[in-house]
Amino acid sequence: MRRLADYWHENLEARGKKLESLDSTKRDKILQEIRGDFDLRETLRSRMARAAKELTSLTDEEYRVLDALSDNDRVVVYGGAGTGKTMLATDVATKIAASGRKVLFTCYSKPLARHLSESLPGVEVKDIYTFMATKIAEAGLTNHLPNASQADLETVFYPEFCSKALERLDQLEYYDAIIVDEGQDVLQRAILDTLDNAVKGGLSGGKWLFALDPHQDVHGRRSDHWKKLLGTYSPAVCKLTTNCRNTAQIATANQILTGLCNEQTLKAHGPDVEQAWVRDDSALRREVGRTLNKLLSEGIKPEDIVVLGTKRLNSGQLAQNLPPCPFPVTEVDWVGRSHIRYRTVPEYKGLESDAVLVVGVDSLEKGDYPLYVACSRPRTYLAIFFREDLRTRYDELASEWAANKL
Repeated sequence: MRRLADYWHENLEARGKKLESLDSTKRDKILQEIRGDFDLRETLRSRMARAAKELTSLTDEEYRVLDALSDNDRVVVYGGAGTGKTMLATDVATKIAASGRKVLFTCYSKPLARHLSESLPGVEVKDIYTFMATKIAEAGLTNHLPNASQADLETVFYPEFCSKALERLDQLEYYDAIIVDEGQDVLQRAILDTLDNAVKGGLSGGKWLFALDPHQDVHGRRSDHWKKLLGTYSPAVCKLTTNCRNTAQIATANQILTGLCNEQTLKAHGPDVEQAWVRDDSALRREVGRTLNKLLSEGIKPEDIVVLGTKRLNSGQLAQNLPPCPFPVTEVDWVGRSHIRYRTVPEYKGLESDAVLVVGVDSLEKGDYPLYVACSRPRTYLAIFFREDLRTRYDELASEWAANKL
């Protein structure tokens, strides 16, 4: 800058031009003209990234549970959404498999099993019904299954025939350890009998871990149901109470809407939860499209966005086309092509994403487990789309929450 100033001084003086000194008013006017307006507001993308970084560290609780796991062969880990149950379960499975032992990692959700299978080398990962069906097929017993409803097959005949298959395959007590995630959903006597046959030493003497959240039971059973079934095996029981997935804003919104929450939340702050009130499906599609385009314009990647609904995409409120969006919203995972995922709430249990849009909220009642699950899936950004006529009910819940905080 100094060389540039000297150049123009010499150039103008050589041409007989006289330079004038600038007073403060003129300097300010020139600066305003060349500087323009700069908005130093933190972008949505950077706020989300900062919050995500704050949520990645292990809590003291998780270290305590890891210590307990090293001292006990049979462990139940329970806690609310986002308390780190799946992370602990995968960590335990990885460490056992690394020592050369056979590990079965199972759960209720097929999408969760597919997701985890990519990150657990050396571990057999299958959802519980695929596991049983596979063993039945390997033993050549599939054709012996009765012509029954899917519900009866899964709860009665799959467990019965899987136990027969394990015996025929000479795989009774085949696994050195069994890890069960989202365990509340597979806690049925017949399924436990199958796992009892599959693990060395059985459930009473073998090595296993159940990670569960009583508030997310897809069967709607009592929150203490697991104690009756697993308590007979005298496991070590560890409770997780700290939400280390969601930001403070998301955890608070979930608590207001459902009355269900963890005792503590890590002090990670992110963007405010966005709420939209819509009168009809057309308004919903318009608002969802606006929100998606906003996220994309802020630099959020399409693969980091998930839309959650109560129905399948082609039969739900977003069945008709959304407003123009650079990337399609689809239930199908397109390999090699960027897209925004749509999932139903039950199939996205156990999974998470940076940004989540929750649609199809047509009631607000305390203890609403599906809504609790949906609103606990995002790490840093949550948008919820309510029916217009729920405003009064929402205000009641918010007032009640505030009164309880006083």
